[in-house]
Amino acid sequence: MPNSIAKKPLFFQMSLLLGAAAGGMLVARYINARQINGAERLADALLQTDTLLTADQHLPQNTPDALASCVAYFVQAAYHASEGMGLAGRTEDPLGHERVKVHPYTNATAMVITEAIEKDSVLTYTLTLPSKAEVRGTKRVGVERLSGAMPLCSVPERMEITLGDYSVQLESEMEVGDYLVYGKVRLMGSLSVRDTAGNVGRIHIAEDGKVTGTMTRDQKITGRFDGHTESGVYYKANLLEGESGSTV
Repeated sequence: MPNSIAKKPLFFQMSLLLGAAAGGMLVARYINARQINGAERLADALLQTDTLLTADQHLPQNTPDALASCVAYFVQAAYHASEGMGLAGRTEDPLGHERVKVHPYTNATAMVITEAIEKDSVLTYTLTLPSKAEVRGTKRVGVERLSGAMPLCSVPERMEITLGDYSVQLESEMEVGDYLVYGKVRLMGSLSVRDTAGNVGRIHIAEDGKVTGTMTRDQKITGRFDGHTESGVYYKANLLEGESGSTV
């Protein structure tokens, strides 16, 4: 009995320490999430255009790899635009506000307009990469809800990427977990893509961020997608006799 009594203060102290550590972690996440709002996160994400430059380099000969690079751009932008999303997020821009950001090296210009703020928020955006690419799209951010034990909000999005005479249409049905709860981006869902050359893609993002999918043309699988939302999306074409593989 004496030993049991002696252990109680230590157990109580450990509980307090663990509770304080957890509280401190949540406060740190809250502060980080409050530093930037959704429109600014999206503008910053759109300005990361390395994969668009890669897509342009594949044209006009290699449209499958160009499409794959556009998919990588979309997933990368969606992932980084989701950082900090959730109940702790900073106050959003007012209705009709135009947020414009310019990349200091590429001179790419991103503009995000807040089209709606009640219930679902709606952001329309453009990205201009001089002499290379134009991007237009709409992202809808739904009200957070519980799905099982997971706080999620839907983030369906449509994007069109134009590279000269070539264009790609991308449409997603995705969800994002609350950053305050998870402490990292939890982006999951599906993405459908097609281009003006007849390539079609279907991509799935699992709860753990793993990316898988296929590209088809004339109803035949021409290649497969792989990767992770944190590290990037990769594509490998199916090999035909006498050809070598390619990865983007």
